[in-house]
Amino acid sequence: MLRYLAGRLLFAIPIFLGVVTIVFVIVRVLPGDPASVALGDYASRDAVEALRHRLGLDRPLVVQYADYLAGLARGDLGQSLVNGTPVRSEVAHSLPFTLQLTLLALVLGIALGIPGGVVSALTRNRAPDGLTRVLSLVGLSVPAYYLGILLILLFAIQLRVLPAIGAGTLWTADSVRYLILPAGTLGLVMAAAVVRFTRSTVLNTLSQDFVRTAQAKGLRRPVVIAKHTLRAALIPIISLAGVWSIGLIGDSVTTEIVFARPGLGSLMVGAMLQRDYTSLQSVMVVYTAFVIVINLASDLLYGVVDPRVRY
Repeated sequence: MLRYLAGRLLFAIPIFLGVVTIVFVIVRVLPGDPASVALGDYASRDAVEALRHRLGLDRPLVVQYADYLAGLARGDLGQSLVNGTPVRSEVAHSLPFTLQLTLLALVLGIALGIPGGVVSALTRNRAPDGLTRVLSLVGLSVPAYYLGILLILLFAIQLRVLPAIGAGTLWTADSVRYLILPAGTLGLVMAAAVVRFTRSTVLNTLSQDFVRTAQAKGLRRPVVIAKHTLRAALIPIISLAGVWSIGLIGDSVTTEIVFARPGLGSLMVGAMLQRDYTSLQSVMVVYTAFVIVINLASDLLYGVVDPRVRY
């Protein structure tokens, strides 16, 4: 497995560099000038040019790109072009909030989606199956940000049992109250997809020969479902969970904006509005690292779930 892991990490290097290069180029072709944004609309041309020179924006793109890669190799994400603070400190402050939100949403999506899909498959074409399929279809049809607004209207404004905005103090009991609505928003959207995929996968597995053999041996139905059917169906479910984990990171951007939570999403939107090249590309680099790690973790889980998988 170590050889496989080393090979995957080596394969991830050109992917990482490719994404970094694309992001570096894209953020610099966006309209607007960070020096003009920082100084305001009434700044003189000489003042803008002086700030551009101090920030290094007047240097060739190749030189800026080489300096940025050298900084990444040292773990240096650079300094914000707007406020001059190290981007690494801003990312370190925002990252735990995004991780907290994404991990809880992932747990909720899996905890609700897999049992719901199994129940739907075992009650095929009956009332529980129909209800589960309708709810999952609604969950897939509603965008995360819109569902978040609906939850705010219900639980924060009408019932007044949960806070609508903010994050509280990180890693405390108080922060859990602020997490319920945003994490529930992302978790419900993910659960809708997991339910439908689990249902189809379990139905397909139930028709396999090894499941019928287990039933013919007289094994109890719960044992057949848990030990034989669900375990064999977990491989594609893990793949879907990995894909949706990446999707949760993307949806966390809009969710953090709706619930006014600090996080990488809020940091990225602020960097876009201020034309802060360094902060924007650094946040995208962190997101890229997340994607690579999630894909690698999904591949490694295959061998844990199914001993037939060999690296």
